[in-house]
Amino acid sequence: MSRFLSSILKDLKSWGLQIISESPADKKGDVIEVYQNIPGTEKKLVGYLMYEDPEYIFQYERNYDGALMFAFPDRTKEYKSTHLWPFFTIRIPPLDRPDIKKIMREKSLNKDHILKLLGTLGKTSISNSYELEFIENTESQAETV
Repeated sequence: MSRFLSSILKDLKSWGLQIISESPADKKGDVIEVYQNIPGTEKKLVGYLMYEDPEYIFQYERNYDGALMFAFPDRTKEYKSTHLWPFFTIRIPPLDRPDIKKIMREKSLNKDHILKLLGTLGKTSISNSYELEFIENTESQAETV
């Protein structure tokens, strides 16, 4: 791992954010659809975030022609990492907060199901125009993937 990435991960941890390097409860076929949702414009599908043990994968939607995300500067590349990128990690609030614990109980969220946490707790952000939508794999989808 590069020194730069190690430094970023260390900073994130010092801010109380979790470093996510595995996702034991996510299933092959679970997907986060990433949308750009700028007020006054049509919501656009930007790309997909998936987890295929042992890696997270991000790829742009084939027909997306909008602005590129800073963390993913090449629209033709499939990005892979054993760590969830900080762009996504910072959207998951600390899970030990009482309000987050309550939401997790009410929605029956598993702390190890990272993509579902991200799509539920990090769906929107005040810091950017991206919106995340969790699409859970079903048995019939799993057979075709």
